[in-house]
Amino acid sequence: MQKRWQFFIILAVLALTLYNILPTVFYYSKPLKKPIGETEALAAGKSILNRVNSLEEASCDWLGAYLKELGQPALSLKSTDGAQLELTFDTIQKANLVKKYLPRAANLVPFAPAKFSLQKAADPKTILLKREIPLRFEAQKPQNYFHYASKFQINGQPTDFYRQIVFDRAANLASAGS
Repeated sequence: MQKRWQFFIILAVLALTLYNILPTVFYYSKPLKKPIGETEALAAGKSILNRVNSLEEASCDWLGAYLKELGQPALSLKSTDGAQLELTFDTIQKANLVKKYLPRAANLVPFAPAKFSLQKAADPKTILLKREIPLRFEAQKPQNYFHYASKFQINGQPTDFYRQIVFDRAANLASAGS
C-alpha cells in the first residue's frame, strides 16, 4: 500500500530531475554541425591572444607576491619586451638573496608556460628572468596571427588550404614515427 506522502516525494524527484536535465537538453538541441564563421573564429583567436598576454601580468603578480613573502621588495619590477622580466634592488645583498631562492621557487610554478628562468645581468643589483613564452601579441589584431579558412568548398570538396594543412600534419606524423 502506497502512502500519499510517497507519491509527492516521487513527483518532487521527477520535477527536480527535469529541472536539472532541461538546460542540458536545450543546450545540445542547438545545431552541432553548424560551421564556425570567420567572426567566431577571430573572436576565439583574440581570446587566445589575451590569455597568452595575461601570463606576463600573472608572472609579475607572482613575483611581487614572492618578493613580499621573502621580505625583499624590489625597487622596480617590469617587463622589458615581453620576453624578460627585470627586477632591480637597492642593495646587492638583497639581489643575491633573491637569486639564491628564486630558481627553486620558479620551478614550483605549476603552469609550464608561466615559468621563467634566471638570466645573466650586467648590474649586480638587477635580476633578469626569461619567460617560458617570450612574446607579447597585439591582441587587437588577431588576423595577424590567425587565418580563417573554410574546411569545404560549396560543392563539398575540401579547400586547397585545408588539404595543404592535412598533408603537412600527416607528413609531420610520418616523420615523427621514423
